[in-house]
Amino acid sequence: MKSFIFAIFMAIIITAGCLFYTNRLNNLSTELDDQCITILNSIKEEDFEKAWENTQYLEEFLEEKKVILASFIDHNELDKVETNLEQMKVYIAEEKRSDALANCKSLSALFLHFPKNYKVKIENIL
Repeated sequence: MKSFIFAIFMAIIITAGCLFYTNRLNNLSTELDDQCITILNSIKEEDFEKAWENTQYLEEFLEEKKVILASFIDHNELDKVETNLEQMKVYIAEEKRSDALANCKSLSALFLHFPKNYKVKIENIL
């Protein structure tokens, strides 16, 4: 009987952990994408000063959440995010609208990609 209760207790803990993980990952992904959309809109309006400020904010936010993101996603994905962010900063500083827009869209796609590939699902486990 003790084994059965222990197994149920562990199942509840694992389920709660999966729900917390999925919820946190979705929230982070949404926050990052929202910030990217803000930058994208600034670039479209050719307000490169505001785009730069928002990019700095995004960079600080990513630095704050780096430990959490590193525990959720593959480190290669984080490297891609950091590389794209640095490229976007250069494009914004040089006021290269089309390159900055393309890079911002790439970042947005990466952020939306996190929950799809890192949720706890049978297909991601196998």
